[in-house]
Amino acid sequence: MHPFIVKEEVSPKMNLILKIRPVYFLLFTFYFLLLSSCSQKKNTLTSRTYHNLTGHYNGLYWANVSLDEGIFNVEKAHKDDYSKILPVFKYADEKTAKANYPQFDKAIEKTNKVIQYHSMMINGKEHNRWIDDNYMTLGKSHFYKRDYYSAIVVFEYVVKVFSDNPVRYDAFLWMVRAYNQMNSVIKTGPILDLLKHEKNLPRKLLGDYQSVLADYYLRTEQYKKAEEALMKAIPVTRKKRCVADTITFLRSFMKKKRILKKQHNIIPGQPIFIPRMKWNLMPGWQMQEHFR
Repeated sequence: MHPFIVKEEVSPKMNLILKIRPVYFLLFTFYFLLLSSCSQKKNTLTSRTYHNLTGHYNGLYWANVSLDEGIFNVEKAHKDDYSKILPVFKYADEKTAKANYPQFDKAIEKTNKVIQYHSMMINGKEHNRWIDDNYMTLGKSHFYKRDYYSAIVVFEYVVKVFSDNPVRYDAFLWMVRAYNQMNSVIKTGPILDLLKHEKNLPRKLLGDYQSVLADYYLRTEQYKKAEEALMKAIPVTRKKRCVADTITFLRSFMKKKRILKKQHNIIPGQPIFIPRMKWNLMPGWQMQEHFR
């Protein structure tokens, strides 16, 4: 050793850092190459796998958690008014909607990020299997915020872009809901007629279709058709709670109609105008047990 060169002592900690530095460099390089190969404009297995996994579990999952939380709060806050015919769906009034803005805004933020950073729209075709679901969650979040115009814009986009995907039928049904809430029932009729003659309507949506149809008939005062639609909705509605709610509504409607006929001796086939009455109906879960 040269007499003027002093050997520098290296601490064990620094020695460990010097040893693992190349490992970190290799990992960083691998991660950089992985990201560069996962372009949203490259339809490769690596790109699809990365954007599908990230878009589903990092974005859509938590967006749906927030949306479901908001919907639960809305339905819990809803109080049935037995002086009127019970509504088919439980929607938020302006006060309840504002109270749940944080949940719906979070869902909107999550889905927007997924669409922005993980959509793989290449040559007019989407290659990320979860993007359509993100759009549906986005539209529903706007809907429950009572921002019906924004919701319709989203659902119309789904119908146009995913024309070969069954999700378009679900988007049609939510468009009808939004138009109904905007009192634009004149725009819902053609959509419902289209779905009525659609042979490819998914079976899982039959209950939703009949419920939405009943809501439309109710708003247009076609009470007999509303009753028929609800009767068709009962056997194809999958969720028991929804079945109970639907039956509760149906029994409320039919009971008021029978009492009105009895009190006023109405001739069969004559139009019925149901005034405000108050009835004590059994809760939904009891109604469900009663019809088993």
